[in-house]
Amino acid sequence: MDVLDARTAFLDWCSVINSVVYSIAFATLTLAGGFGMRVSARIFKLPDDSMRLMSVEHLAHYKPGVTLFVIVPWLALSIMGRSA
Repeated sequence: MDVLDARTAFLDWCSVINSVVYSIAFATLTLAGGFGMRVSARIFKLPDDSMRLMSVEHLAHYKPGVTLFVIVPWLALSIMGRSA
């Protein structure tokens, strides 16, 4: 396995793991959002609406970040590996 294949495999697993983390966070927010927001609001002493907004903002930043820093480099390395 050369360096290009190792980096491609690494980014492949990073994209899989980040996709799973994002999916779990999204499912938790949508399916158990009320309970989670109440618990988090008590822990951080913030209103429920603020916690919900912060959670949605976090997911809104997480997805493009993973796309930009993990999936796009993986795609570029995959294309480079096929052409070499």
